[in-house]
Amino acid sequence: MHGLRSAVSGDRVDVLSLEGVARDIVVRWYLLPLGAVLGFAAGLIHLSIAEPKYTATVTLAPVLQEGSSGSRLEGLGRLGSLGSLAGLGGAFGRSGMEFRKFFEVAKSRTLADRLVANKPLATRLFHQEWDQSAARWRPPDGFVPAVKGWLANSFGIDALAWQPPDGSRMQQLLRRRLAIVEDPDSPFIRLNFEGRDRDLSLQLLLTIVDQTDSLLRHAALDRSSKRIAFIEAQIPFQPSSDLQKAFATELAEQQRTRIFAASAAPFAAEPLTPATVSSRPTWPIPLISLGVGTGLGLMLAAIAAAWLGARRRRVPEPLAANS
Repeated sequence: MHGLRSAVSGDRVDVLSLEGVARDIVVRWYLLPLGAVLGFAAGLIHLSIAEPKYTATVTLAPVLQEGSSGSRLEGLGRLGSLGSLAGLGGAFGRSGMEFRKFFEVAKSRTLADRLVANKPLATRLFHQEWDQSAARWRPPDGFVPAVKGWLANSFGIDALAWQPPDGSRMQQLLRRRLAIVEDPDSPFIRLNFEGRDRDLSLQLLLTIVDQTDSLLRHAALDRSSKRIAFIEAQIPFQPSSDLQKAFATELAEQQRTRIFAASAAPFAAEPLTPATVSSRPTWPIPLISLGVGTGLGLMLAAIAAAWLGARRRRVPEPLAANS
C-alpha cells in the first residue's frame, strides 16, 4: 500500500498529471507518425468519395429608376461609404429599396414555388427523386433514405417522412446553397450558388436572378396601376389647386414607375458582368481535407499513447487491511 496515492487526500495522482501524459506520448512517439499517416490516408479517401461542388457567381448592382446617370454615380459613392444593404434606401431612394427587396425575395417561398414549378429545372435539381420512365417523383434510393423511411413509418416521425419536392424543400435548398456576399468597400452585392452540377448551378443562379427581378417587376406594376387608378379618381374632388398639383405630381411619378416596370430592362438588380461558374470544384478543398485528416490522426494517436500509459501505470485496488 506504500505505492498507492489517494486522490481524496489531495496528493497528486500521477495517472492524470500533465507531466505523466506528456511522458507517455514521448515514450510512445512511434504512434504519432502512424496516426498522421492514417489521418492523411483518411483525408485522401474523403477527397475520393466526396461529391465535388461548384460555385456559380454573379455581381449585381442596383438599377437606377429615377434621376440622371450623374445622380447614380453620386449614389454609388454614398453607398460605398455605407457598406451594406442597410444604406441602399438612402443612397438610391426607391431604386435602393427595390434592390434590398431583391435579396429578400431571392430566398423567399414565393420564388421557391416558381422554381419548383419549372419542371425541367426541378427534375435536374432533384434528379435522384425523379423517375424518368414513369414521369413522376419517387423516394430516393440509398441506405440513409431507407432508414429515414423506416423511422417515419415505425414511429410516426413526420419530419423524416419523404415528401415530393415542393416550394418548402426548394426554399430550404436556397437557404443552404445561395449565399449573399456583401463587401463593406463596394456598393455591389455578389450572389453565389453552390451545387454538384456545374452547368446546372450556373443555370439555376441565372434563373434565380431573372425570376426574382420578375416578381419585383410584376409587384411594382400591380402597385403602380392601383395607385394610378386611385389618384385619377381623387384629383377632380380635391378642394384646392395645391392638393391637385400634389396629386398630379404623384400621378406622374406612378406612371413613370409603371412605364419603367413594363419595359424589358432589368427592374431591381442588374449583373455588372456575365455570371460565371468555377472551372474546378470549390469543395472539398484538398488542403483542408488533408490537413484536418492529418491533425485528427495526430490527436487520436496522442490520446491513444496517453491512454496506454495510464493503463500501464494503473494501480490495482487496495487489498483488505488484514492483507
